[in-house]
Amino acid sequence: MKRFCAMVLIFALALFCIGCTKSEGPMPNFSDPTGTSPATREGPAPLLYKVTGKNGGVVWLFGSIHVGTDKMHPLPGYVMNAFTQADALAVECDILAVMENPSSMTNVLMDAVYTDGTTISDHIPKELYDAAVKILKDNNYYMKALDSYMPILWYSFIESFSTANYGYDEEKGIDLFLLNLAYDLEKPILEIESVEFQYGMLTSFSPQLQVMLLEQAVAGYGSPEGKEYIDAMMDAWCRGDEAAVSAMLNEDDTAGATAEELELIREYNTAMITNRNISMADFAMDALETGDSVFICVGMAHVLGDGAMVDLLRQQGYTVELVH
Repeated sequence: MKRFCAMVLIFALALFCIGCTKSEGPMPNFSDPTGTSPATREGPAPLLYKVTGKNGGVVWLFGSIHVGTDKMHPLPGYVMNAFTQADALAVECDILAVMENPSSMTNVLMDAVYTDGTTISDHIPKELYDAAVKILKDNNYYMKALDSYMPILWYSFIESFSTANYGYDEEKGIDLFLLNLAYDLEKPILEIESVEFQYGMLTSFSPQLQVMLLEQAVAGYGSPEGKEYIDAMMDAWCRGDEAAVSAMLNEDDTAGATAEELELIREYNTAMITNRNISMADFAMDALETGDSVFICVGMAHVLGDGAMVDLLRQQGYTVELVH
């Protein structure tokens, strides 16, 4: 289970980028308008899929990573051409709109607050609480008010700090770049989910799952294994290595897990991956029926892998072509 939380952060939710803000001024030159092939250009060559519907509708599936580095940019011409030509951009949630309305985020976070007079120290082992507080303090983030919040919120903070310490920046994530660009181009933005949905899903996790996730985040904080996994996935994403990305997403990493842990992992996978993949595939099929063109950018685990959108749409008889 060494890579469990690393995969959670990179692929599962866009809301971990919630600290980002809308860019001001000209956008950085992160795109390559030349359209040159990956073999004749420098820069990343990520996977892009074109899905064609019976009514002529086209959906582009672009698997993102919610954090990034400079080597993920500029995006190649075949990606930017598809984005530019699309009628709308579809994302998991519009994190920029949320940041422009902080009161809505406050309301969402209330679902993660204990309302029975208890605090997080009443729900987790003292050793775990002390270790988590130390990590938050080391990142200048701890405040006593956080004790009123559930373990799932602490987990999300610690995972964000861990990834930042590995050298990955939320500000360079693909979702944020495309959202900023869509705002600048006044391109319609469609939400497949919402921040309210994502936080509601997290806070509905069983107390046992929340504690396990926090334990994994604390145990893996700054671990070499976590960095190795993230680095390998980033490299495969930048190369557009479909086989490598798929293998990493489908790898069973539950060796040594107890029966209780396996049940909690099933709870997690059902909510975070399986059910959301189905909903995202349904969204794509609805878009295809309209005859419009939609560029869908969601976490990579929802695009590629067993039971992900590419798989589900092919099962439904749609033509899914790998552009690269």
